[in-house]
Amino acid sequence: MNKNKYWNKIIANTSELGAGTKGASLGLQALQAVDNSFLDSSEIELIKNPDKNFGTDGLQKIKRLNSIVKANKKTCQSVAKTLQNHDRILLLTGDHSNAIGGIAGLKKFAQEKTIGVIWIDAHADLHIPDSSPSGNIHGMPLGACLDDGNKKHSEDWEEIINLSGYCPALRAENIEFIGIRDLEAIEWQIIQNKKIRYTKVEEARKIGVNRLAESCLKNLDSTDFIYLSFDVDVLDPSISKGTGTPVFGGFSAHEVGQMLHVFLQSQKVKVLEITEINPLLDSENRMAKTVNEIMSNL
Repeated sequence: MNKNKYWNKIIANTSELGAGTKGASLGLQALQAVDNSFLDSSEIELIKNPDKNFGTDGLQKIKRLNSIVKANKKTCQSVAKTLQNHDRILLLTGDHSNAIGGIAGLKKFAQEKTIGVIWIDAHADLHIPDSSPSGNIHGMPLGACLDDGNKKHSEDWEEIINLSGYCPALRAENIEFIGIRDLEAIEWQIIQNKKIRYTKVEEARKIGVNRLAESCLKNLDSTDFIYLSFDVDVLDPSISKGTGTPVFGGFSAHEVGQMLHVFLQSQKVKVLEITEINPLLDSENRMAKTVNEIMSNL
């Protein structure tokens, strides 16, 4: 992979504490097993979460929230600091709860400027503690970033939604969903109520993925910086089931690669996140091989 073409810094937070199953913490190792040249350990800033316990950490409904706050605080600080000296970051994360810190870090860097998010994912991840059916925080990153703090939650949740120093860190009109197809009713209701833009897989194919990507960028014209998140479960499971929550009816690797290529032409895109690679749920490391192929073909 020619990483220097699109980014000049790699940050990895391998925490899997927001997921429902173990294994996402091994995503970085799975990628390195495919191609250690693009992930030379000497060139990666590895964020280590001191809490590795996959238990409940004493909280009732929301699992491992205190530990996840610690992981995201580190990610937020690292992203914000790194962007002061680098044009673009490749952020490799274990599970998608780490996006809270990634987005917060971009907002902390942007300060009063406006950020947008392009969310390429089978899921909307719009839950908050009250709505989550599982209690797993990898289903809540955008819910956390949109939370304005008006509704009282636990101190840990209040801390996580205020990581950037701005609350909310993100506005609904600055989100572009691509590929979502497995949502709870309350998430569809949020999308409708907040008028969040989304494109399903079949619609993307009708439009053409290149044109869709160009349209998403145009919709975010008013933003100053963009956070681009690629959850590998947006890919169809026929490619690989090496992720925590695979959903049929997804994109091909080629389609995702085409979209990423268009998005990365924009200088507004400051962070590309790749998340939820789980080799323990995979066969022959197919997901990591697919991601490596996508990135190599850019």
